[in-house]
Amino acid sequence: MALRFGPEDEEGFYAAADALARRYETVRGDGLGRVIEWILQLKWSYLDGDLAAWSRADVDTILFDLYPAKSVLSPGDFEDVIRGFAGWLRFLAAEGLVADEVESERLAPAGRAQRRGLRARHGG
Repeated sequence: MALRFGPEDEEGFYAAADALARRYETVRGDGLGRVIEWILQLKWSYLDGDLAAWSRADVDTILFDLYPAKSVLSPGDFEDVIRGFAGWLRFLAAEGLVADEVESERLAPAGRAQRRGLRARHGG
């Protein structure tokens, strides 16, 4: 399955994003597929469109710039966003779609400062 999509490949992106979110839900079973779908949408729409390549800059941009600016979150959703993103990066590593889990460490439960920053941007 292709995991890199240009801005004109809407059909390919949505088919792959849906398949990835369903696979994530099957494997992880954490009920956060909706978070994964939105993260993938942001990556495709505003970053490089490579759904398997995640840099620290990508993670920061989505969590602290794009997610707050492009979504409406209730206070209870903050933890889901962090857990979903961390789960997504771990899922990619476990599926062999990325080289390792280095980036998921950035979103580990010890990352309270990141969660506070996300809450502050949403007024939570």
